[in-house]
Amino acid sequence: MAVGLEAIEQQMRERSLAIRHRESGRTAAGLEAFLVVEADAAGLKELAMAIERDHPLGRLFDLDVLDERAWPLSRESYGESKRACVICGGQTALCRRGGQHTTEVVLRRLEEIVSTYFQAPA
Repeated sequence: MAVGLEAIEQQMRERSLAIRHRESGRTAAGLEAFLVVEADAAGLKELAMAIERDHPLGRLFDLDVLDERAWPLSRESYGESKRACVICGGQTALCRRGGQHTTEVVLRRLEEIVSTYFQAPA
């Protein structure tokens, strides 16, 4: 999570966007962070999708952007497809609902992604 937050904050600094409020902690869903940024929601969504797509750990991040009315912006409305399954490349939601992959297989793949990132030379 620290790596993801640093990636977000770096992109915010590069664009001179100020984080007005920040909260983070553990919830029933796991580690979460909530940032309030005074910026165009559409631009933030594009930034979030770029981080998810381009950062070596981006596949593990789930960066949601809400507009000023607290409505979530969807990837599809920006020409992006739904998130792909880390195992087979299919739709994550369908794999999850259909139990296509065991928890052990998914966890092993996530561990591979993390291990590769942290073992890579700096």
